[in-house]
Amino acid sequence: MSAVVVVKRIATFVGLVGLGVGLYSWLVRDADESRGRRRREGGQPVRVLEVKAHSAVPRLTGYGVVAAQRSWQGVAQVGGRVVEVDERVVVGRIVREGTVLFKIDPEDLELEKSKSKSNVKAARAQLSELQAREQSAKASLEVEKKMLAMAREELERTQGLYEAGTVPLSDVETARREVLAAEKTVVSVQNTLAELPASRRVLQAQLEQLEAGVVGADLQLSRTEVVAPFTMRVREVSATVGQAVSSGAILVVGDGVQAVEVTAKLPVGAIDPLLPPRDPSPTPADPSASEAAPEPSGEGAPPEPPTDAGATAAAPRGGGRLARIAEALDVTVSLETPTLRASWPGRFSHFAGIDATSRTLGVVVAVDETRLRDGEQQVRLSPGMHVDVEFHGRPQDGCLALPTEALHGATVYVANADERLERRAVELSWAQEDYACVESGIAPGDRVVTTPLNPAVDGMLLDPTVDDFEARRLTGLVGGERPAS
Repeated sequence: MSAVVVVKRIATFVGLVGLGVGLYSWLVRDADESRGRRRREGGQPVRVLEVKAHSAVPRLTGYGVVAAQRSWQGVAQVGGRVVEVDERVVVGRIVREGTVLFKIDPEDLELEKSKSKSNVKAARAQLSELQAREQSAKASLEVEKKMLAMAREELERTQGLYEAGTVPLSDVETARREVLAAEKTVVSVQNTLAELPASRRVLQAQLEQLEAGVVGADLQLSRTEVVAPFTMRVREVSATVGQAVSSGAILVVGDGVQAVEVTAKLPVGAIDPLLPPRDPSPTPADPSASEAAPEPSGEGAPPEPPTDAGATAAAPRGGGRLARIAEALDVTVSLETPTLRASWPGRFSHFAGIDATSRTLGVVVAVDETRLRDGEQQVRLSPGMHVDVEFHGRPQDGCLALPTEALHGATVYVANADERLERRAVELSWAQEDYACVESGIAPGDRVVTTPLNPAVDGMLLDPTVDDFEARRLTGLVGGERPAS
């Protein structure tokens, strides 16, 4: 190998080494300048929340007034003077089923009953007389028929003697007249017997009418007592002893104490995330599958389900779709005062439609047991109380939950891998008052900014800090906990 070649190779090697050193120096200088620039620029301090998939329990709170599930008005069915009032007929007192609350003077009705009984006796006497006449007429008919037979025999005998020339024609004519008279008498008695059944039927109908009058009098007498149809709390009293009342007057109003209802007012569409999926193809065996539940869009008023007179206390009216909603919802009715907080388990009953004034959906829930033992104190849920109604739906998996504060319309702010702000458009699956489940636009592991930014500029440098408090709060919310007031 010549010296020239060696020199060229050495020169090439030195050039490559120099190029490498220069490139390294340039890269180091660029990184130093970038770090210096970032130090000079300074990142915006923000709190971030790492997106996770949760099993979310949708919940909703409404407010309403307790009302009795059964109310009753004690109406006077007969007019008269009130002669007796039970001592428990006082506003606020509880009266038991079967208690005679009021008694109205029955004297006039008892007099009418006596008259009706007397008329019944007279009609029965007339009927007995008619039966006796019928028997007498039958006996007379038998006798007249015998006399007619004898008259005809006498006519035949006289006719024979006249033909023999022993008696004159006048005797024959006399015999014929006697036969005609006997025939007339028989026909008259037969006509009488034919008329008697019709007269008997008329009297029988009159007797039945008079006997019905006696039964009606007994019924009117029973209506002189106003009896409690079920155990209830007296709400209003409108009569007292000695007061004259007319038929149809309301004497007392009471509310049942065994069960109450609350119509919770909710924003239209707010309950949709709590409802079970609608059956896309209801079968003929399930005709009520499309009854009375609001559409998922929340638009329009749900139709009022038809009243099922045979519905039991354990099943919501209408069945079908409503029964599935009742199974999917856990309901709690709460009463809170400065000295007491009590809760009763409730159950979904039916939808009450849209209130045009408040533009809210009414959801009726029932509480079957109104008494609650709180230590040594017994609390009763009574009509007129203002209560909270909390609904919990079934858990829904895969919810990418974000607090409401992290949503800016349809946009969220994300801290990307370069610690810079990135605006993301998102679509929501469903939302609650305090959080929302995102359908698309973010993924688990993304860091969403929870700090308000104004202005929020794409690409702005951030100085993120994980918001552990918000993460714990969000975990509690999606788990169905009640937010702190």
